[in-house]
Amino acid sequence: VWNPASCRYAFMAANKYNLPLVVTEHDPFELPKFKKYIKNKLMKRVQKIVTVSHANEKLMNKIYPELKNYTTTILNGIDSTWFESQLLNFSENKIKEFREEEFEADDDTKIILTVAELHERKGLTYLIKAMPAILKEMPNTKLIIVGKGPQQQELEKLVDSGKAEAAFSMYPVSIDDLMNISDAGEVMPPKSTWFEPKLRDGLLTHMI
Repeated sequence: VWNPASCRYAFMAANKYNLPLVVTEHDPFELPKFKKYIKNKLMKRVQKIVTVSHANEKLMNKIYPELKNYTTTILNGIDSTWFESQLLNFSENKIKEFREEEFEADDDTKIILTVAELHERKGLTYLIKAMPAILKEMPNTKLIIVGKGPQQQELEKLVDSGKAEAAFSMYPVSIDDLMNISDAGEVMPPKSTWFEPKLRDGLLTHMI
């Protein structure tokens, strides 16, 4: 677990129930000095920090050398057989109907879909700028961006100007939903650990 919201809940739960805690780092990046100090303090209370690639581990050790002894790499991946067994299954006709109704896409349309927080560091700007080149090679292609965040207004401007057909703003998962799904032993899809609001004092809600 590591993002501004889910991380603080994990720390609070681990502290309350005296549980071991393992965190993951998917995209290490430099933080302002104060936040970096707080993160170092918190990370030294975990059992292990898992990076998802050797490149990420190298970057993590460069940014946070104090945490080197806590860090290990487990290459990113999942047991796809098990994961797929937990997903809802749709017939080919249902998929076709969904593509037509939601995306106005026929069978020949290629869809590039990204579901993420609409933040500059996610690189969405580069994806948008690449679309003209992609459309030259594959004219029947649609870019679908689903998310919410600081770049939402930028996407709305693209739609208003006619440079984009639509932008989808996704409502974040509530804590009540998370707890109910967890208590029921159910599985949540990727990117559903996105919580709002992200409090500015989020890193300070755990006793140091």
